[in-house]
Amino acid sequence: MLDQTKTEIRAKETIRILRLHINKKLTFNQHICKVIQKAKNTALGSHILANMIKGVSQMQLCTMYRACVVLVIMYTCPIWCTGKRVHLERLTKVQNYVMRHMAGVFRTMPTKMLEVDMAVPLLGIMLDMVVGSYANRLHKIKETNPIIE
Repeated sequence: MLDQTKTEIRAKETIRILRLHINKKLTFNQHICKVIQKAKNTALGSHILANMIKGVSQMQLCTMYRACVVLVIMYTCPIWCTGKRVHLERLTKVQNYVMRHMAGVFRTMPTKMLEVDMAVPLLGIMLDMVVGSYANRLHKIKETNPIIE
């Protein structure tokens, strides 16, 4: 039953589909902000685990980073990863923050040395690998697949 009151429904700046925030111009800036916040929250969860009575080792923190934080960052990256330098810089800041905590070093430690020491690949390289593997997967789809038709 329809209501006789005149209510106006306004469009939002972004819509959310499968945890991907899309705006009119497809800039994905809002999505990157959300991804950064989720990655930081996940990293804070690893801080809580590391600060427990016995704590966790550096190797276990690395495993948590690869299993949790990287997956948060890489989710839907074949769609939003357009090669924007600004997006990569903002995501790299989160990665550097997490790596500093994992290694237990000060903020003044050079990040290049930290990446080598922790054996964590550059975020740009990881994004390129994921996007490239997705492109290879799309090339291997048969023509009879309903996605192509």
